[in-house]
Amino acid sequence: MVMNMVSVELDEKTLGELADLARARDIELSVLASEAIRAYLRAEAQRAMQEEATAFRQLHPRLLETIPNEYAAIH
Repeated sequence: MVMNMVSVELDEKTLGELADLARARDIELSVLASEAIRAYLRAEAQRAMQEEATAFRQLHPRLLETIPNEYAAIH
């Protein structure tokens, strides 16, 4: 995996907790930070998908009424 360097400012508490966990897991702080960010991004993608699914479920009955037996593009 290619790593690019970027600087991110963290408050002392967050940095301390990340550093403690990295030491406990015996991994580089940057690796732990990357894992945490990827987990957050996956969770956000899942949340967005759930939001879209909920919106579709709410819209679906109206689509069936207004355009039965048709395809609809929603964006």
